[in-house]
Amino acid sequence: MGAQISRTVNAAAATALAADVTATAISGAEIAYADLADFWATMGDCSMDVMLVPPAVMAQILALEEMKYCVGEYMNGGTVKTPYGVTLVKCPSLTDKLIGIDSTCALEAVFGTDVIVDTDKLISTQNEEIACSILVGFSKLNTAAVKVLTV
Repeated sequence: MGAQISRTVNAAAATALAADVTATAISGAEIAYADLADFWATMGDCSMDVMLVPPAVMAQILALEEMKYCVGEYMNGGTVKTPYGVTLVKCPSLTDKLIGIDSTCALEAVFGTDVIVDTDKLISTQNEEIACSILVGFSKLNTAAVKVLTV
């Protein structure tokens, strides 16, 4: 249940990040290293340090020739980073876009509650129901700290 709540919160965060951001597009049919470099360079005054990536696009990025030199970082810390230091995070809730962020000033999460667990058991039928919920909202802090690239 905790994993499902986490996936749902992450999907809501990705939706909040991409809202009201004008997306740019890749130059060809498949993503190229030049597209990633150009996307990274569009951040301006902010510093892109995290990129949320759909699983299919993550596979394309990892297959790029330039990424073969980044295997050591994954072996040491368990994170995938581009040659210029951007951490790639696989985000299954995204399908056709990448979201680049400066994690120091892009998004604020506001939690209204901790995880609430309610249980109910009917003795006569031995059925047990468990419901988990959380109240969370997101606020974009700096619109210049978020960029979107469609693929």
